[in-house]
Amino acid sequence: MTTYYEADVLIIGSGGAGLRAAIEAEARGANVLIVSKAATGMKNATIVANGSFRAAIDGYTVEEHRQATMEGGKHLNDPALVDVLVSEGAERLLELRKYGVVITTRYGNVLCGDNPEARGLGFIQPMVKYLKERGVKLVDKCTITELIKEKDRVIGAVGLRDEPVVFKAGATILAAGGSAGAYSRTDCPVDIAGDGYALAYEAGATLRDMEFIQFAPVAVAEEGYPAFAIYGDLVDKGTLLNSLGEDIVEKHGITQRPLTTMARDHLSRAIMSEVHEGRGVDGAVLLDASDVINEVGIENLYAKDSQRKVLMDMRADEKPFKVTPVTHFTMAGVEIRPDCSTNVPGLYAVGEVTGGVHGANRLGGNALTEIVVFGARAGASAAEYAAKHTRPEIDYDFKGTYTTETDPAETLKELRILMWYNVGIVRSKESLTQALNRLHEMSKLRFNEETISHQKQAAETRMAIMASTLTTLSALRREESRGTHYRVDFPDMNPEWLKPIRVYRTPDGPSLEDTV
Repeated sequence: MTTYYEADVLIIGSGGAGLRAAIEAEARGANVLIVSKAATGMKNATIVANGSFRAAIDGYTVEEHRQATMEGGKHLNDPALVDVLVSEGAERLLELRKYGVVITTRYGNVLCGDNPEARGLGFIQPMVKYLKERGVKLVDKCTITELIKEKDRVIGAVGLRDEPVVFKAGATILAAGGSAGAYSRTDCPVDIAGDGYALAYEAGATLRDMEFIQFAPVAVAEEGYPAFAIYGDLVDKGTLLNSLGEDIVEKHGITQRPLTTMARDHLSRAIMSEVHEGRGVDGAVLLDASDVINEVGIENLYAKDSQRKVLMDMRADEKPFKVTPVTHFTMAGVEIRPDCSTNVPGLYAVGEVTGGVHGANRLGGNALTEIVVFGARAGASAAEYAAKHTRPEIDYDFKGTYTTETDPAETLKELRILMWYNVGIVRSKESLTQALNRLHEMSKLRFNEETISHQKQAAETRMAIMASTLTTLSALRREESRGTHYRVDFPDMNPEWLKPIRVYRTPDGPSLEDTV
């Protein structure tokens, strides 16, 4: 049995970007439906964020914000998108109070929520509550597997819930997040593995900057404990050690402080170089922070009670513990105009699924500002488009299922390990070519699709393979090191590569362009 839904504006994803888009579209008179892989508002990057927004507020100027954003992105950002971000950021953040979000301001920064333990939740929960009160339709636990097109226009989507589901819409907003979950080590929800990139690519959208993945340099890597990132004095005053007991920071000549923010890329590369060269500890390195914990006290070093408890459970005050970089954010994604439209009529995109705002590296605090600013723009644009375009009838024929010996979950596990070691922090022509060859083999696999659960796993695995292929192709094309993209065979930034790499679908597969 197939269930059909219809809406003026269909929003795929219920993180901050999707929720803000829904609020705006509904306010402009559109009938809105949000579809989410998990429960609405849960298991997305926003809810695990620290709830800190960067904006021109309390003395921090628009020009300062613009300059810092462009410099952080190594000037690969789309200037038109950056102008929107910095000029509208403060206003959009302050109006969050209208939707029940508690916010406090300080120089250049807005914090959301009144609970330091769960600021992301303090942003998400009020917005979900607001939308429910407004009667916005929410469909949860549904994996979108395809965008439906009529001629050149996107007119809806197909998904799997407890049964096949078809959504028809006047306009569709893609807010499905990035691809950090396609890597074996991440501090993001693992379900965010590139669905949005694959959906957009298959629908004919152009993507850009797929090679740029941001990593947090130091995170817990002890088995059985959450892989949260570690910042501040624990790292700066502690000692990062390889298996030989060598001080990694001193060995690699890293002098910038704080290490985890000012030396983020250099430190990540240093740690992974030690691992790749055989001086790691179970694929990680060690952090000895016992002296600083005993001297200062763990309660003065870490803000979150839950994370302090983990550190003490690991006996970090007595002995070194394993740490590693983790995949944190993707600057990659669908190429959008300032109104969040794409090159495919009827399709809009917002948030981490898009590229262009952050360039080669994201400035801290800009991710959350981006979803609020462009979420509002996406909702307004999609509502306007939907008002001018009728919802066509859709009679979708679901393909039959089949079974094989291939387990999609096991393939996805292999993919994550492949991407971490071959397309991670330290890259080369050899490692990227090896990854591409294996990804090509994976793309030909037939998966077990006997049940709806198997079908969901198979769809998610295929989308992760496609998204990972686009990342790897772009990383192989960019023959320089810039921002978060580091090639050992091209270790320097080359001014000739101050241009985005765009990728789009052709009958023969992905095609790349690197023109200005």
